[in-house]
Amino acid sequence: MLSAAIKKQEYPYAIAALSFTAFLFGLYGFAPELNTLWNVWSGDPLRSAGILAPPLALSLSIRAWRGQRFEEGSWWGLLLIIAALTAARMVESLRLGFVVLPGAMISALPIGLLLWFYASGFVLLFGGVRAWKSASFGLALLLLVNPVPGSANNLFDLKLQYLSAKLARGFATMLGMQVSGKGLEMMFSPEFGMFIAPGCNGLRGAVALGFLALVIGHIRRMGLVPRICFVAGSVGFAYLLNLLRLFALVLFYWVALHVQGLQAHAEMADYIIGGIIFFLAAGFLVGVPKLVVRI
Repeated sequence: MLSAAIKKQEYPYAIAALSFTAFLFGLYGFAPELNTLWNVWSGDPLRSAGILAPPLALSLSIRAWRGQRFEEGSWWGLLLIIAALTAARMVESLRLGFVVLPGAMISALPIGLLLWFYASGFVLLFGGVRAWKSASFGLALLLLVNPVPGSANNLFDLKLQYLSAKLARGFATMLGMQVSGKGLEMMFSPEFGMFIAPGCNGLRGAVALGFLALVIGHIRRMGLVPRICFVAGSVGFAYLLNLLRLFALVLFYWVALHVQGLQAHAEMADYIIGGIIFFLAAGFLVGVPKLVVRI
């Protein structure tokens, strides 16, 4: 009876409301995983970009379904829903995962994959294969609810911090400044210096810019190869912007050593430089797709 209603399009809005309500109720089965996700989004700036994945997945899916007539739903969707909920409880109890390096493990069934199976099941059940194909990109964004595994902090974070500090020191030396301090600390004078914090390693900007480039490339309907190049270029551009920010700060410190009145405004200079970097990133994300589409 459900399939017949979907096929005849007798009650499209009622069916959409029913499916979405059932979807929300079913999320209770992922309560532990969703709680973990919320803690990740609110407590880890590196992975906070994942909070954009669910609303973007929903909005892009609705955008893809606009003007379509859904076909008969498939009961295979119910099997995917049950499999996703069952797998979530198995992963929680057995703690399945792969050890990449000592202290770094990747889950065998990450929450993003489970949510993708779960949402795909609902789309298949109520909308059929055609609806699933139309929304395939939006649904795929659910795989990015945790865009960077937690092990990335152990594998890359500190190493990239030291690399940034080394390059900043090299630039300061090129300008003729004697920089003291060890590791991530750079002192240009006894009371005037900077610290290369975790946010200065470029990883956060690379994740955010790459994520946005993926979505923008889809909206702009870029081809597969240009889209891959655009996303990869965005990640690389984010690292370049991070280095430009550090070099600009070092340059400000060099000027401030000669104009001591500027030393009290180092924090404001960082905000101004960050704002300029933001507009450069926005210009890249908006301008490059337009250029590619024209070509």
